[in-house]
Amino acid sequence: MNEEADGYVVASSAIGALSTDERKHCLRLIAEGAAVNATIAARDFPRSAKIAVARKDGAIVAVASIKPIRENYAASRAKKAKFPFDPQTPELGYVVVGSVAPRQ
Repeated sequence: MNEEADGYVVASSAIGALSTDERKHCLRLIAEGAAVNATIAARDFPRSAKIAVARKDGAIVAVASIKPIRENYAASRAKKAKFPFDPQTPELGYVVVGSVAPRQ
């Protein structure tokens, strides 16, 4: 899937569609966002089930992923939330917009 608006191109794909440098850039964006542990992101991002990247003038300025399923983590989150859900439920994660992209 590719979508374009205001000079941004958003595409979803498998993680393998990104070059090594692009994956490293995505991990830098994730680390700069400081919302998740960068070490865990470095471990799990390459195992993402699906990713989406937004590009502006060819450069990646935003990234999101469907994280790999982690049943134990999901079970602990469900217990903490006091809300049961299937531990096989995919998790949206690593949603980050770099500083190059204007905030809206």
